[in-house]
Amino acid sequence: MRLSLFVAAWTALVLTACPTPTAPCGPSNCTGCCDTNGQCQAGLTAQACGSSGVTCTTCSITDQCSFGRCAPMGFTQGGGTATGGGAAGGDAGGSTAGGAAGGGTTAGGAGGGAVGGGTGGGAVDAGQPNPCAGSLSFCSMRCVDLAADPENCGACGRVCGQGQVCNRGVCAVLPNDCTQLSTGCGPGYYCDPVSKQCMTGCRLTSDCPMGAMCGGGACACPAGEHACGQTCVRDDATASCGSRCSACAQPANSTSTCTTGACGFTCAQGFREQSGACVDIDECTTNNGGCSANAACANTPGSRTCTCNAGYVGDGVACADVDECLTNNGGCDLNASCTNTPGSRSCACNAGYFGSGTTCADVDECATNNGGCATQATCTNTPGSRTCACNAGYVGTGLTCTDVNECLTGNGGCDANATCANTPGSRTCTCNAGYSGSGLTCADVNECLTGNGGCDANATCANTVGSRTCTCNMGFTGSGTTCTDVNECLTNNGGCAAVSAGGVCTNTPGSRTCACATGFTGDGFTCADVNECLTNNGGCAPVSSGGVCTNTPGSRTCACGTGYAGNGFTCAANGESCSAPIDLSASVTANGTTIGAANDFAGPLPAICGGDLLPGADVVYRFTPTSTGTWRVVTTTSSWSPRVWVSPTCGV
Repeated sequence: MRLSLFVAAWTALVLTACPTPTAPCGPSNCTGCCDTNGQCQAGLTAQACGSSGVTCTTCSITDQCSFGRCAPMGFTQGGGTATGGGAAGGDAGGSTAGGAAGGGTTAGGAGGGAVGGGTGGGAVDAGQPNPCAGSLSFCSMRCVDLAADPENCGACGRVCGQGQVCNRGVCAVLPNDCTQLSTGCGPGYYCDPVSKQCMTGCRLTSDCPMGAMCGGGACACPAGEHACGQTCVRDDATASCGSRCSACAQPANSTSTCTTGACGFTCAQGFREQSGACVDIDECTTNNGGCSANAACANTPGSRTCTCNAGYVGDGVACADVDECLTNNGGCDLNASCTNTPGSRSCACNAGYFGSGTTCADVDECATNNGGCATQATCTNTPGSRTCACNAGYVGTGLTCTDVNECLTGNGGCDANATCANTPGSRTCTCNAGYSGSGLTCADVNECLTGNGGCDANATCANTVGSRTCTCNMGFTGSGTTCTDVNECLTNNGGCAAVSAGGVCTNTPGSRTCACATGFTGDGFTCADVNECLTNNGGCAPVSSGGVCTNTPGSRTCACGTGYAGNGFTCAANGESCSAPIDLSASVTANGTTIGAANDFAGPLPAICGGDLLPGADVVYRFTPTSTGTWRVVTTTSSWSPRVWVSPTCGV
């Protein structure tokens, strides 16, 4: 609302428009201001602000209209003129009610307007201190006059209704006749008996705000004071100055001032004004800040400090030279002399020493030509001189030295098992062969610890004093440096069971193993024949099919029983005998039996019908029955060369 920005001390006096004058609006007939239409306005609103018939002015959004002049929002402007609240109306028959802190409505009489409170509020925003001077209050972060502000009427945030003004902290509707106001016009205004309107100014001091005086028809605060709301307050930079009605701004490092109603400030000592702020003055830029020429000036906020330079003492404004040589030789070396100088001292090494003076070192005569000592001597520097001493292994004065043969005495300190060799100024000790050590101490070398002492991998190395021995391990024979395996199986079958009893001896490096041959069981040292016939008839044809198994040492034989024919693995009952005469187309030998190229064969054929391999042959001989009931040999080329087999058809 634009109304919220027009908080003016006398907005409570927004009366009806001035009567249209018979003459053009001007100072002679208008106490307010003249608008663009030539109409006289009260001159008390921000839209039309002015007095004494001047042209109305529209105040800026941050200003209000007070005493007919635009002034900062919430403050009263004017050369010492006090402001006051407007009048609340009602005729003789009406009554005024409501207070600053309340809120209700008040009924008016028949001839006047009603007054009433707006929305409620407090005298000061909750939790906020009141920085405002006089009778002003702090509302919404600004100073307002609760007696006249229609948006803060009687309390912060209490807004008067449409058509109401704030008169002495109460929202009211003003009548057309100010003589009907039971309270009269507010301070700073008076009721004009001719126009019967509240006019700016006064006739009596009682028409003015508290502390103001009426003079020349206008209210004015005493010299050095100004109006803040309904009260005149003294100019005070820390509280209220001029139209501000609040403390003056105070830049850092300054003291605020209020002179003839205008705020200002004075910079503290050591600071100067620059662009509205107080900036530090660097005193050190002028005459070293007043410090001694032998002092350092350091600028500080608003001042400076003086500190005597090293080598001087004093308060910084006055500094005296310090004689450093009086204390701890001025920090010079003990072998140096100290000489005081202004602000410092100098150090010089004494004779026989060299250096910076703060550190001095003795001149080392030994550093040149060994100080004149013998080559075999040690030169030792001493303060201002040196000493010479023959090195170990030499004898003499140090200026001349002769070698000592240490080996002539006690083997030169070498071990009894070492050889001593004299060297210039010393001797060497070397352990003899078979010993190791420094030569001063020698210990026997255990050759066996390295590469088995050179013995064969199958030999045992035994350390001896200065040497070692090699002996072939059991199961090997040789010199010890070379060992070969002994074949135990060549003697008595290696202690295993006899070969005839099924024992098998296998030679191994350094030993042998014993096992039982196939068909025998045991640990190799004792073997017993296995009777294969006891299990599955030894793999022969079943007994029920005529198979006969016969156990043999380490094996068994298979044959067909009486009434059966076959190879023992396969047997057929008689009537299908393989012993019938046959025609042969070639001779063949099987199991020692030769079958020639004859037309018949006087003997059984089990050996041939058994499918035995015929080594050296290139063909397969198969016996097949002929149409006449005889057997014939059929030759077939074999892909399994060079072997030949005989495939039986007996019993088929």
